[in-house]
Amino acid sequence: MVPRPSGVPADAAPVAVAADETTGAGTYWLSADAPHRLLGYSGLDVRQERAGEPVGALSHAAAAKLSVRTEGAPAARKTRTALRSAVRSLPSTVPVSLTPTREQVAETTDEVCGPRCHSVTVTVALTNRLPRESVTARYELDLTAAKRVDSGRILLDALRYESFGSCTVRLPTARPGATVRGSCTFDGAALREAVDESTDDHGFVLLDFRTETTRRLDDVTGPSHAEDLLHQLDSPAAASS
Repeated sequence: MVPRPSGVPADAAPVAVAADETTGAGTYWLSADAPHRLLGYSGLDVRQERAGEPVGALSHAAAAKLSVRTEGAPAARKTRTALRSAVRSLPSTVPVSLTPTREQVAETTDEVCGPRCHSVTVTVALTNRLPRESVTARYELDLTAAKRVDSGRILLDALRYESFGSCTVRLPTARPGATVRGSCTFDGAALREAVDESTDDHGFVLLDFRTETTRRLDDVTGPSHAEDLLHQLDSPAAASS
């Protein structure tokens, strides 16, 4: 016999539900008399896949035991008032637990040389293709250059990579459908020396700049729909329930 959840009366009728691919076996507890009101549930909650474990590997120690408590109209009105107060306190946007894909939040980088290429300005553009959520992101940039070295005596071409520094670009918040931009400038003695050597027949004969980027999402927000929730709470159906 499946144990009853706390608060479920002894004469409650158990209704067993078999397990399937996504949900474990469980038992619903109904009142013995019509209209057979739901009193509780006991059993395995919805199965979740964990790292390195197959679906359904959730242990029985995580089984759910729920009971339903019936209260009168005064308690219902009090609960509804508290719910309206909580909804009214919601801001227009709230944090969203979401990790967008590269297709939903796409970025491009562009390297532009300054005078004599002794400085390089890198611009990052982020396009937010999410339908409702806004994105605030920052990028860790690392500017590198591939230098082709020619010995001048034998047929030997090789690429050597060198970093000219890193910086962090914090972009403005990108609303749905918007593109935002930010930039930073790299300069310094190492870059000037490499550029000067690239024009020297005995040094580097080619500089090819490249930016390596690491995107970090600082914030993803979406609409709270507080006004819609208030409208539902104030509807005649909600008021009469």
